[in-house]
Amino acid sequence: MAERSQSGSRPGGDDDGEPGASGDGGATGARPGRGGEPPHGSDPPAAPPPAPPGALRAWLAWLLLSAALWLALVDRVPLQELAAGAGVAALAASAAVIVRRRRPVLLAPRPRWAGRLLRALAGLAGDLPLLARVLWRRGLLRREPGGGALVEQPFGALDPHDGAQAAERALSLSIGSLAPATVVVDLDEERAVLVSHRLERP
Repeated sequence: MAERSQSGSRPGGDDDGEPGASGDGGATGARPGRGGEPPHGSDPPAAPPPAPPGALRAWLAWLLLSAALWLALVDRVPLQELAAGAGVAALAASAAVIVRRRRPVLLAPRPRWAGRLLRALAGLAGDLPLLARVLWRRGLLRREPGGGALVEQPFGALDPHDGAQAAERALSLSIGSLAPATVVVDLDEERAVLVSHRLERP
């Protein structure tokens, strides 16, 4: 009787009726969760980076600018040209927003900086007499030694993650060389100074 009870036991199971390790359920690893969820213990997929603030406003602004440029270049207003211009403007605006999204920091200029830009534009004409005088004395008459002078100005907008300071750096480096008598040569971040070269010492 003992031999018959032992031979009648189920294959792949214990005496308690639990499935053994040799069965299909015990040999396989952890199964994926329901609904395509990753197995327990695995890292979830990384979420896409959030869109920068103002992406819709930037897309609309680039759309209007691109459409205006298309109309200025084509100079025609039939329906086919308008439809083609709208499509091209939408593609250009989408490309601009994609590039904007991949930038590490978004520039945030301030309206009060418009005065600096106007003064730099005025320097285009204001420095012309100085440039003519230096060319006459140093270039033609050879009466003055050349070389000019280096001028250092304190500059504190050095945070690479701040949009306003990044915009101030870009503005200072660009308009600082706009006038013919001044050229920005370096931004010394260690000493926090903006180094410019002028034809004459101020």
